[in-house]
Amino acid sequence: MRPVRQHSTTGSSGLERAQAYLEHMARGAEDAAERFSVQAALDTEFRSVIPRPSIRQAVRQLTGTDPGFDFSADGFTAMIGLVLAERAEAAMPRALLDTFASLVAACRHRYRYNYFLDSPQFAPDTDCTALSAAALYEHGRLTLPELRRTAQDLLSAAACDAAGSEHGGSRSGSRPQSGVIMVYWEDAESAPAPPRGRKHDPVACANALYTISLAQLNGSRGEWTKVLDATCSYVATQLTSAAYLSGTRYYPDPHALLFAVSRLCDRFPAYMRSLGDLLRHRLTERPVGGVPQNPLSLALWVIAGQTAGVPAVRLDEARDLLLRCQRPDGSWPAAPYYRMGRFAVHFGSPLLTTLFAVRALNDPRT
Repeated sequence: MRPVRQHSTTGSSGLERAQAYLEHMARGAEDAAERFSVQAALDTEFRSVIPRPSIRQAVRQLTGTDPGFDFSADGFTAMIGLVLAERAEAAMPRALLDTFASLVAACRHRYRYNYFLDSPQFAPDTDCTALSAAALYEHGRLTLPELRRTAQDLLSAAACDAAGSEHGGSRSGSRPQSGVIMVYWEDAESAPAPPRGRKHDPVACANALYTISLAQLNGSRGEWTKVLDATCSYVATQLTSAAYLSGTRYYPDPHALLFAVSRLCDRFPAYMRSLGDLLRHRLTERPVGGVPQNPLSLALWVIAGQTAGVPAVRLDEARDLLLRCQRPDGSWPAAPYYRMGRFAVHFGSPLLTTLFAVRALNDPRT
C-alpha cells in the first residue's frame, strides 16, 4: 500500500469518512452485483434515477427506438474500482477489491469482457475488455499469457477500412479510420449479440492502448506497431480538436478523456513523450483548465493533473473543493461518467464518484 499524504486535517478526515463509506459498501457480497451497478438518469444531476428494470422502456419512450437489450446488473463500477485501486489501496477495503475482482471475472467471455454480467443480447466491447484485463493483470488475477491473448483480440478490433459504417466515433458521426481500434468487434465471437455498428471512441482507444502496451512490456512491439501508432494518432487528434470539449460518443465529460490519457502517460514513458505536453496544455487551458465544480469532473481533473505535472497549489485547491462536495455519509453524489451513444441516458453512481474522489485525494507526493 502507498501512504496517503495528509495535505490537511480536513483532507485526512474526508478520506476517513470515505473509507467508512467504502467499508459499508463492501458488506454483503451476496447482493454486490446489484449494489455496485450504476444508476441511470435522463438528467445530469441524477434527480430522477430510472429503476433498472425500467431503463429499456424509458429509452423506448424517449427515443421511439428499442435499444435491443435489457439492462441487467453490470460490472463497470467494479472495473473502474480495480483500475483506480493502485494508489487508493490505503483507503479501499480489501474485501471491496476482492468483490470487484470477482464481479469483473464474471463479465469474462473467453478473452473479452462484457459490460453486463448477464446479457447475451449485448456484445463485449473493447473498452470494458481493456479496462478489465489490465486491472486483473495488475492485481495479480490474470496471467501474462491471458493478458496477451486479450491484447491480440483488441488488435483485431482495428478498422480495416473506412467503408460500411453506420455510426462514427465522434459525436459528429465521422467514419472509422483504418488501423484505429473500434469499440465493437466484427467477428463470429460476438454472437449471439447483434452487430452494434462500427464506432470509435477516444477514451476506449486510450484504454485499449494501455492494455496492449502492458501486454507487450516483455515482448516485441513488432506486428502491433501499425495499430498502436494509428490509434495513438487518433487519440492525439481528438485531444487537439475542440470536439472533445463536448465529450466523446460514450463519455460526456471531457475530463474522462484526460483521465484515460493520463493513465497512459503515467504508466508508459513513450506515451508521456508523445501525449504528455498536449495533456498538460488541455488541463491548464481555459475553459477546461478552469477547475470544474462537478465532483466527478474535479476528481478526474486532479488525477490527470497529478500525472501531467499541474502545479501542486492548483491540485490542492481542487482537492479542497472536492472535499466540500462530500456528503455526510462519506460519499460523493452521482454524476454522469458515461452515456448511451445515441441516447441522452446518463450513467453514474455515488460509489463510482467516490472511487474517483478517493484516488484524487491520495496525493502521490510524500
